[in-house]
Amino acid sequence: MFQKFNPSKFIEENLKSHTFEEVLDLLYKKAKNSFLKFIKESYSDFKDNYDEILTKLNSSDLEYVSLYIRGRLNKCPVCGKYFEGKHNKCCSKECSMKFNYSLERFSKIIDKTNNFEESLRELHREEGPNKFSADMNSIYPYFKQQFDELLKKIGSDDLRFINLYIQDKLSKCKVCGKVTVKPRIFCCSKCYGQGFDYGEINKNKDYTKIGRSISDTLLNRTEKEKKEHLEKIRKTKLERYGKEDFTNPEKAKETCLKRYGYSSYCKTSEFKERLTKSAISKYKHAENFNKEYIEANFIEDGFLKIHECSEYFGVHVCVIYKRIKNLGIEFKFRTGSSDAENSLFSWIPVENKIHNSRDIIPPKELDIFIPDYNLAIEYNGNYWHSLYEPNYHKEKTLMCIEKGIKLFQIFETDNMEIWKSMILNSLGKSTKIYARNCEIRQVSSKEASLFLDENHIQGKCGSNIRLGLFYNDNLVQIMTFGKPRFNKKYDYELLRLCSLRGYCVVGGASKLFKFFRENYKGSVISYCNLRYSYGSIYKTLGFTQLSINEPSYFYSKNFEVLSRYQCQKHKLKNILENFDKNLTESENMINNGYLKVFDSGSITFVME
Repeated sequence: MFQKFNPSKFIEENLKSHTFEEVLDLLYKKAKNSFLKFIKESYSDFKDNYDEILTKLNSSDLEYVSLYIRGRLNKCPVCGKYFEGKHNKCCSKECSMKFNYSLERFSKIIDKTNNFEESLRELHREEGPNKFSADMNSIYPYFKQQFDELLKKIGSDDLRFINLYIQDKLSKCKVCGKVTVKPRIFCCSKCYGQGFDYGEINKNKDYTKIGRSISDTLLNRTEKEKKEHLEKIRKTKLERYGKEDFTNPEKAKETCLKRYGYSSYCKTSEFKERLTKSAISKYKHAENFNKEYIEANFIEDGFLKIHECSEYFGVHVCVIYKRIKNLGIEFKFRTGSSDAENSLFSWIPVENKIHNSRDIIPPKELDIFIPDYNLAIEYNGNYWHSLYEPNYHKEKTLMCIEKGIKLFQIFETDNMEIWKSMILNSLGKSTKIYARNCEIRQVSSKEASLFLDENHIQGKCGSNIRLGLFYNDNLVQIMTFGKPRFNKKYDYELLRLCSLRGYCVVGGASKLFKFFRENYKGSVISYCNLRYSYGSIYKTLGFTQLSINEPSYFYSKNFEVLSRYQCQKHKLKNILENFDKNLTESENMINNGYLKVFDSGSITFVME
């Protein structure tokens, strides 16, 4: 018969050669699943020893002793408390907000290397360039002196240059010595003008494209003659105008005004006609592209057969539409409400609603109007709306603003579930949550991206400050910030603000922005998209309206959407199957079957 195991006797025997914690570790290895049971049985015999551990753990629960010995407890780096949570860094949400993860990681690296610059390189290798930029912003206040010394060495006061320096992507301007980004050898156009060297910079340039006489002159010159010629130009400018790189755009405008009546020849009707004739000459059946032929063959009962016309001349419908309008031909389209628009109208949960009316903002039509809420909705098919003028959607929005109507401009490629949530919110039918019942926490990049893709009509956007409101441990609203993308005059850009679909967080934006202003100093800029907002929240937060901006655009094909920034001309060779460097960005995109669609413009708001 087996003798019952006595934990107290086991502890007493091993205490002679081990500490109490070491004995408990031995007991755990022996007992395994019965460990907590043995702790409770032996507590009365070794109360002082157990109480010492409990005091250290700031607990009175013996289960914490079991967790501590088994390595299941973490020590909070902020308050020092022990807590259960294998994957958590801090003991509470409050401590998590105070803890700087980047600082902890970088401190460990710098302790190991004992060299600031090498530590940055190690951090860059671990995190990659994008995460490294965010880490620098977090640790900068704690290593300001070292960062400033490195920036002085680089020759810049911009933290972003450190990222480029670590990647060996910086060079010095050949004229002024300022830092610039490889492969550039000049920092600005002024230095380019002063340091320009035909032999070095344009040695591979084919001057025959510029003009035969100029080409022959340049090609026949020796390197010495080219440099002498450049020096003569500089000397003449210096003598006449007092500056080596002098240019006089005002004089050029004055000359154009005298000759053509415009500040630039490109604005003249003569230039536009020449450009149009050149383009039309390349059409199939170009000889038939005239008012008489098109009216006789492609206009029926006042309606334009645009697809047949496009196919006959071999030109995209977007192009043919504008060319035919320029011929002075009056025509209409055969249009009607789409199934998607009809479905949306039926779904709207109010009785008093109007479908397809021209009486609200005559002569323009509104697809859906809800009088009791002064809410209008446009459902825009990308194909037909790619044919409109750039300001079409903006003008309709401004007409609604004058009437006190809020207009939503929906495109068929948008996420309809997000739009439905926004419509319900405007109708006061969202579930309300009050910000006073929520707590603010920092949000990880991954969690922010998922939340924005599911709840913001523009989707995710890279950011380095992500603040979230949590209700019952669930993220219900987010506000993100980053470095300004377009106007570097400001310190931060408010990039995204949105709530969980189906919910309205009352006072949430104010609470998040107040937290931001208390913890991050500097000016802020942000952009309000007129497709779905007139910027009332910015006014509530204390922003000042700076400007109303012209419409932007996107490209669409088979429900794939590409922003204008994704389609800059120098990027197109990696995107398109057929790319022609002699064509413009728009011409290349349209030739590859993409539709160019303009939005409603935006409003810029700022806060100093």
